[in-house]
Amino acid sequence: RPAPGILDPPVVQCSLLRVRSTSTGDSGNLIVFCGPDDNGPTGSGRSDLRLRFSTDETVSWHDGPLLHTGPAAYSDQVLVTKSELGVLFECGDAGQKNAYQRIDFLRLPVDQILNP
Repeated sequence: RPAPGILDPPVVQCSLLRVRSTSTGDSGNLIVFCGPDDNGPTGSGRSDLRLRFSTDETVSWHDGPLLHTGPAAYSDQVLVTKSELGVLFECGDAGQKNAYQRIDFLRLPVDQILNP
């Protein structure tokens, strides 16, 4: 587990993406983690998909936006444009226990990750 208490999801495929890097000319660093939130509104386990981010090369992590409330499992991320992130994830309807009802794709501005 990379960071107990912050990045400590249930056993599931989460995703990690470098979005910005000073070594490639960006003004700051940004690494984004996506996975279920064991402390989310639905409770523990494979639910409540949340983004978390680090601006200091993973020394510390911060909560980003909650992307889905309810069952959620595997996820993957892609930088759609320099300013927009795409997240593909398994999920189900709130109140259900099935995280495999559908696969959703969500697009959000990178700035929204830093200011949820």
